[in-house]
Amino acid sequence: MVGAGGQLLDRSIVDRMVGAPERLVFEGGPLLDPPVRQDQKSRKPTAISGTALNTIADCLPLTVADKSRLQELKAKSAHRLAGERAKAHQAFIAAQAKQLAARKGITPKEAMHTIVRQCEGVLRPDVVLPFDDPSLQAAP
Repeated sequence: MVGAGGQLLDRSIVDRMVGAPERLVFEGGPLLDPPVRQDQKSRKPTAISGTALNTIADCLPLTVADKSRLQELKAKSAHRLAGERAKAHQAFIAAQAKQLAARKGITPKEAMHTIVRQCEGVLRPDVVLPFDDPSLQAAP
């Protein structure tokens, strides 16, 4: 899957990224397209008795052949999504740079450089981090 910034998002039935210590965990219902829908009452968790899943015994590590096949499938998927990634990346940079230039009164070229660096993992002082909670937003 391609993210809004053009990055490849590795998706699976289990989100491995939420286990990283620096990550926040958000839980919510899935986004579904009609006619698929979900009954919210059925999402309510139910505790049951029993033993915990022994992931070491029941979820064996991938073999060397499995890992090789997985890397091959990911490479094919990345190749297939290359055009979509490039478009999303350029659109993200253009939109963010336009907003930054207007907000800070800098040239579009300077703003674009800041956003490109942001995409490379470098957060400069002019980058505003988005929060869902308005009380956490920095003053403009």
